[in-house]
Amino acid sequence: MRCLCAECREATTPTAGESGILSGLGLPPTQRLYRPVGCASCSQSGYRGRTGIYELVLVDEALSRLIHDRAGEPLLRAACAHAHVRTLRADGSRWLADGTTSLAELLRVTGAAS
Repeated sequence: MRCLCAECREATTPTAGESGILSGLGLPPTQRLYRPVGCASCSQSGYRGRTGIYELVLVDEALSRLIHDRAGEPLLRAACAHAHVRTLRADGSRWLADGTTSLAELLRVTGAAS
């Protein structure tokens, strides 16, 4: 995931829609957000550098059984949620909370349905 340029990022107040997304991530709906601007330091892109977001699924007996039985994606996602697997979007929210990346970048990388 791209990191915002520390030289030119701009603080913003979340819109009503963004506040709903923040709440879904477990962040305060008034969480300060940052957006890319662009400067000479980042070649006018607003971003400089990258960081990783991770999702680790430990396969337990229940999940192994579902995989063996060729369960569909909804059942596998439900089993992972039951096992408290942290999603890519949830992991990325830590970078959003500290201003390292933008909400738009987090949503771009994790997709619409994460």
